[in-house]
Amino acid sequence: MKQTMKKMKTGVIVMATALASLTGPSVFASDSTIGNPIELKYIGNEKNQPVFQLDLNNTEIEEFIISVRDIYGNVLYSEKVKGEKITKRFRLNTDEVEMDELKFEVISKKTNKTSVYEVTRNTRLVQDVVVNKL
Repeated sequence: MKQTMKKMKTGVIVMATALASLTGPSVFASDSTIGNPIELKYIGNEKNQPVFQLDLNNTEIEEFIISVRDIYGNVLYSEKVKGEKITKRFRLNTDEVEMDELKFEVISKKTNKTSVYEVTRNTRLVQDVVVNKL
């Protein structure tokens, strides 16, 4: 009886492992068609100004147009960049720029595909009140 249970457990583990390996996605690090090669992230504040990092991760050299627009569509920043792996940091001067809503646009010259990232900022007051029994 113990032998049968032991064999059954081993068989279930083998089947579960085989099934998991068959149903899992196959992802190759060199394949740029899987995932998004463009990433925009908020990385914190520098001198009380928000800082964003734009990463363009390509498998080959490509040319891009990067532009930052405000809520009214005015172009605040625009640049052509070319390369395989590009990292740009943007520190926004909130004294000069109204940062209620910004749009980061990245246009690929090769595919003519546009990726748009919208950045919004919400300010709210949080007050914690703690009552402890002494």
